[in-house]
Amino acid sequence: NVGRFEVKNASTLLTNTRQFADLPAVLESRKDELAKASKIYAYCTGGVRCERATLYLHKLLGDGPKIYQLHGGIQRYLEQDSFEDSVQFKGKNFVFDPRRTDPQVQSKDVVGKCTYCEDSFDDYDWEDSPVRCKSCRILLLVCPSCRSSETFCGKSSCIGIPAPTLIKG
Repeated sequence: NVGRFEVKNASTLLTNTRQFADLPAVLESRKDELAKASKIYAYCTGGVRCERATLYLHKLLGDGPKIYQLHGGIQRYLEQDSFEDSVQFKGKNFVFDPRRTDPQVQSKDVVGKCTYCEDSFDDYDWEDSPVRCKSCRILLLVCPSCRSSETFCGKSSCIGIPAPTLIKG
């Protein structure tokens, strides 16, 4: 994760899923926690996946919390100049094309962390050299120090995708 919303007095669930098909299992594992919320806000890069996620949340939680989605996704939200002074999105907006993140819409905050040492880092393509897990091929954030020590080399098994994380607001 290289970007997320940080809202005072609100928690953020980073699902850390590799593909949308993995999301239902994460939401089901957090069903009790989600049901206790009075409101749930869903967001994604462009708005399509969170539209599907909110439909699933309605099905999973029934008449529980009010569920909202960010129409147009993070991209549209960050493109609106009117939000410039009050943007609650921190970091970069990951996009699913060779750019990886949109250089036009990002904050100065670094919220990403190196997969190995957990130092702040948010450049998947540092020096035009992306790193992928040798087993599952997922894109990894690996800082210059860990790259230079070749910590990531020689791993024959998947390091795994981080577990879902709840960040308290």
